[in-house]
Amino acid sequence: FPNVALRLGVITVVGAASLLVALAGYAAAVSGLSAGLGAPPGLAIWIIGATIILVAAPGGLAGAAWAAAGAAGIFIAGLGLPLLILALRGSPLPLPLIGERLQWQEALARMAEWQGAAGGAPSATSATVIAAIMLGLGSLAPLLAPAITANDGAGARRAGLSALFWAFVMSVIVAATMAVSALAFDRGLTGARPGELSSFISEAAALGRVRICGVSPGSPAAARAACSQSPGFQGTLRRSDIGADGAFLIQALPDMRGFGRAFSGLAIAGLAAAALTLAAAGFHAFATALGHDAFYRVRDAGAMTSRRLAVTRFLLAAGVAAAGALLHFYHPDPRTLIGLAIALCASAVAPLLVLSLWPRAESSDATIALLAGLACAETIIFIGGSPPTIDVFAPAAVIAAGVSLAAGVTTSLFRRADPTSRGGAFVHGVLHGESEVLNPDKGA
Repeated sequence: FPNVALRLGVITVVGAASLLVALAGYAAAVSGLSAGLGAPPGLAIWIIGATIILVAAPGGLAGAAWAAAGAAGIFIAGLGLPLLILALRGSPLPLPLIGERLQWQEALARMAEWQGAAGGAPSATSATVIAAIMLGLGSLAPLLAPAITANDGAGARRAGLSALFWAFVMSVIVAATMAVSALAFDRGLTGARPGELSSFISEAAALGRVRICGVSPGSPAAARAACSQSPGFQGTLRRSDIGADGAFLIQALPDMRGFGRAFSGLAIAGLAAAALTLAAAGFHAFATALGHDAFYRVRDAGAMTSRRLAVTRFLLAAGVAAAGALLHFYHPDPRTLIGLAIALCASAVAPLLVLSLWPRAESSDATIALLAGLACAETIIFIGGSPPTIDVFAPAAVIAAGVSLAAGVTTSLFRRADPTSRGGAFVHGVLHGESEVLNPDKGA
């Protein structure tokens, strides 16, 4: 789709979605560093910012990809080692099919109760949520760029299978970690006295990750005062008096099962590293969208590669600095930012990816599809009220993607099919590998 106006529109959407992902990763990494090391938030912001620039600016996409591989190793070690030790000790892990199914069901029930009490997200089995995540992640720029850069077909297949395998491994580790933590938290606090809470639980409550008697007390005295006003309270905590969020359950296993602060620090480091590399990939995609796609592809196709790289790296550093300054005054919820980014890409980018493989589609059809998808998603999110949640983002993404694709296909059907069109040549090249359909440029 060579139309300049359409390209600028796509660049804007991709840049905005990438910046949302980057800000979410930045905020999560700062939160993890502050909680794990006790560093002041202001210091953590600039430590994380400098690290992001060192990862993404010199090495570009390769730097972000290798940093993500290293972060995945730390993540798997930090969360997987305690599970391995428990398994070697003979403790059955609460997992379906390969673990203790009854404990898994008990842990799921408790986590569902805590999420419901906190006004949490809908069930993970919701078909709408799953469809929205599939559409959004499949077209999310920080993930899409590494996914399509391989030397050859064999490398692409090898990378895809490896990514699926390690994503499955990490998902199992996260699920088992949360389940073990939920059971330990439930059994450790039920029957305890509010004034005897450990410092670990008090610190988590002060951060809003643990609830005692409906509040997040910062001290045992505050917990005791809150519980004394709870109807029917008789001195010890009941199952209905306690609750925890997902972030706490993921990193709390070492402390809940007595592994010590070293294992706890490793788990926090794994989470912070994953968030940091997500931020690096997001800022890289943002800088590339503006520095390469807007500057080189649209404004000055004859620009020297060194000039393009200088502009891209300047935009990356400027984006990191602006995000760091924003985090000093505003603390966004990373889940909301990721949800909005997924909704943007699902409603605007995913339909264009599909239309690029529809031979009849031209730039005018893609422009109509882009505008229809954005308008539909924005309308649904606006109607859903504020602040928007996944209950709003998911249907907005799915419905807008359908409307966008239908609009593009419908308008293309008003023209007679032309086998010699640009779209036909592009699809033929993709399917038969007879041309450089992606038109690689110098320095890319």
